[in-house]
Amino acid sequence: MTSLSSSPSDGPVSSTENHRVAQHIKEIKRRCHEAADAQTSKAVRMVKGSRVDLRAGEHCDNAVVPVPPVDRRRGDPRNIFGANIDRRDDWPIRIAMKAGIISDLYSRNQFDLCPYF
Repeated sequence: MTSLSSSPSDGPVSSTENHRVAQHIKEIKRRCHEAADAQTSKAVRMVKGSRVDLRAGEHCDNAVVPVPPVDRRRGDPRNIFGANIDRRDDWPIRIAMKAGIISDLYSRNQFDLCPYF
Protein backbone atom coordinates (compact mmCIF):
# COMPACT_ATOMS: atom_id res chain seq x y z
CA MET A 1 0.00 0.00 0.00
CA THR A 2 1.39 3.38 -0.97
CA SER A 3 1.04 6.56 1.04
CA LEU A 4 0.76 10.15 -0.13
CA SER A 5 4.23 11.01 1.12
CA SER A 6 6.12 8.66 -1.18
CA SER A 7 5.55 6.92 -4.46
CA PRO A 8 7.98 4.28 -5.75
CA SER A 9 7.84 5.46 -9.37
CA ASP A 10 7.87 9.27 -8.99
CA GLY A 11 9.86 9.69 -5.85
CA PRO A 12 8.68 11.69 -2.84
CA VAL A 13 5.54 13.82 -3.20
CA SER A 14 6.19 17.52 -2.83
CA SER A 15 4.59 19.61 -0.12
CA THR A 16 2.72 21.67 -2.74
CA GLU A 17 0.99 18.51 -4.00
CA ASN A 18 0.04 17.57 -0.44
CA HIS A 19 -1.31 21.07 0.04
CA ARG A 20 -3.39 20.83 -3.18
CA VAL A 21 -4.81 17.47 -2.12
CA ALA A 22 -5.72 18.85 1.31
CA GLN A 23 -7.41 21.88 -0.30
CA HIS A 24 -9.28 19.59 -2.69
CA ILE A 25 -10.55 17.44 0.20
CA LYS A 26 -11.58 20.57 2.10
CA GLU A 27 -13.48 21.83 -0.99
CA ILE A 28 -15.27 18.48 -1.37
CA LYS A 29 -16.38 18.54 2.28
CA ARG A 30 -17.60 22.16 1.91
CA ARG A 31 -19.66 21.26 -1.17
CA CYS A 32 -21.15 18.23 0.63
CA HIS A 33 -22.25 20.50 3.49
CA GLU A 34 -23.71 23.01 1.02
CA ALA A 35 -25.63 20.23 -0.75
CA ALA A 36 -27.01 18.91 2.55
CA ASP A 37 -28.09 22.43 3.57
CA ALA A 38 -29.76 22.98 0.18
CA GLN A 39 -31.66 19.68 0.45
CA THR A 40 -32.83 20.56 3.95
CA SER A 41 -34.04 24.00 2.92
CA LYS A 42 -35.84 22.53 -0.13
CA ALA A 43 -37.58 19.97 2.10
CA VAL A 44 -38.70 22.73 4.47
CA ARG A 45 -40.10 24.75 1.54
CA MET A 46 -41.95 21.69 0.20
CA VAL A 47 -43.55 21.00 3.60
CA LYS A 48 -44.60 24.65 3.96
CA GLY A 49 -46.09 24.59 0.46
CA SER A 50 -48.06 21.41 1.10
CA ARG A 51 -49.45 22.87 4.34
CA VAL A 52 -50.66 25.93 2.44
CA ASP A 53 -52.01 23.96 -0.55
CA LEU A 54 -53.62 21.21 1.52
CA ARG A 55 -55.14 23.27 4.30
CA ALA A 56 -57.76 21.44 6.32
CA GLY A 57 -61.29 21.97 5.07
CA GLU A 58 -63.83 23.38 7.50
CA HIS A 59 -67.44 22.31 7.96
CA CYS A 60 -69.59 23.27 4.91
CA ASP A 61 -66.62 24.09 2.66
CA ASN A 62 -67.22 23.30 -1.00
CA ALA A 63 -65.25 20.33 -2.31
CA VAL A 64 -64.49 18.86 -5.74
CA VAL A 65 -63.89 15.10 -5.82
CA PRO A 66 -62.40 13.66 -9.03
CA VAL A 67 -64.13 10.61 -10.51
CA PRO A 68 -61.64 7.87 -11.44
CA PRO A 69 -61.41 7.26 -15.21
CA VAL A 70 -62.29 3.59 -14.69
CA ASP A 71 -65.70 4.47 -13.24
CA ARG A 72 -66.48 7.21 -15.77
CA ARG A 73 -68.13 6.85 -19.14
CA ARG A 74 -67.57 9.20 -22.04
CA GLY A 75 -70.34 11.67 -21.15
CA ASP A 76 -69.98 11.56 -17.36
CA PRO A 77 -68.51 14.52 -15.47
CA ARG A 78 -64.87 14.36 -14.42
CA ASN A 79 -65.58 15.78 -10.94
CA ILE A 80 -68.33 15.64 -8.35
CA PHE A 81 -69.17 18.82 -6.45
CA GLY A 82 -70.12 18.48 -2.81
CA ALA A 83 -69.86 20.00 0.64
CA ASN A 84 -67.72 19.02 3.59
CA ILE A 85 -70.11 17.76 6.28
CA ASP A 86 -67.97 15.89 8.77
CA ARG A 87 -64.39 16.48 9.87
CA ARG A 88 -62.57 15.14 12.92
CA ASP A 89 -59.03 16.44 13.51
CA ASP A 90 -57.65 15.93 9.99
CA TRP A 91 -59.04 12.40 9.76
CA PRO A 92 -61.04 11.28 6.75
CA ILE A 93 -63.71 13.72 5.68
CA ARG A 94 -67.29 12.89 4.69
CA ILE A 95 -68.67 14.76 1.66
CA ALA A 96 -72.34 15.28 0.75
CA MET A 97 -73.89 16.27 -2.59
CA LYS A 98 -77.40 17.07 -3.79
CA ALA A 99 -78.16 13.37 -4.33
CA GLY A 100 -76.98 12.32 -0.86
CA ILE A 101 -73.91 11.54 1.20
CA ILE A 102 -70.96 9.82 -0.49
CA SER A 103 -70.27 6.53 1.27
CA ASP A 104 -66.48 6.86 1.03
CA LEU A 105 -64.38 8.91 3.41
CA TYR A 106 -61.73 11.16 1.84
CA SER A 107 -58.37 12.32 3.12
CA ARG A 108 -57.32 15.88 2.34
CA ASN A 109 -55.16 14.96 -0.65
CA GLN A 110 -58.04 13.15 -2.42
CA PHE A 111 -60.17 16.23 -3.10
CA ASP A 112 -59.77 19.95 -3.80
CA LEU A 113 -61.44 22.81 -1.98
CA CYS A 114 -63.50 24.98 -4.27
CA PRO A 115 -64.11 28.67 -3.36
CA TYR A 116 -67.36 28.81 -5.32
CA PHE A 117 -70.00 26.35 -6.41
